[in-house]
Amino acid sequence: MPKITDILLEEHQNIEKLLLVLEHELE
Repeated sequence: MPKITDILLEEHQNIEKLLLVLEHELE
């Protein structure tokens, strides 16, 4: 079973990428 911290870090990276894409789309 993966560590919760690992999952959170991974999710955080995914969210950052999504935000970057969204910002780009809004311009």
